[in-house]
Amino acid sequence: MWTTLARKLAAAATLGVLIVTAAPLAAQAQIVRCAPRADLVDLLARSYQERQSGVGLVNAKTVFELFVAPSGSWTAIVSDTRGVSCVVGTGAEWHEIEAEAAPAAPGEVF
Repeated sequence: MWTTLARKLAAAATLGVLIVTAAPLAAQAQIVRCAPRADLVDLLARSYQERQSGVGLVNAKTVFELFVAPSGSWTAIVSDTRGVSCVVGTGAEWHEIEAEAAPAAPGEVF
């Protein structure tokens, strides 16, 4: 009897944890919007005046791109090899930071 009760309590606790942690993930999943890359880039330019500011390779099939507007709004997207892009983040108040040159190692010539 206690074993069955303990299992039910453990199952209820696990379910509770899943519900609490899944709710924010479900909300985030609704934010993600996917479209053909050309359409998404056009939308960012027309609606938000955002232009590509940076790009990086995630893996052999995925590219990360950052689009920024002069107003400081920004959108991060990931694109796959099929040409589909998904918005993974948006925000405001983007500020470029000048990269500082690393000091030369002793004996290193520029």
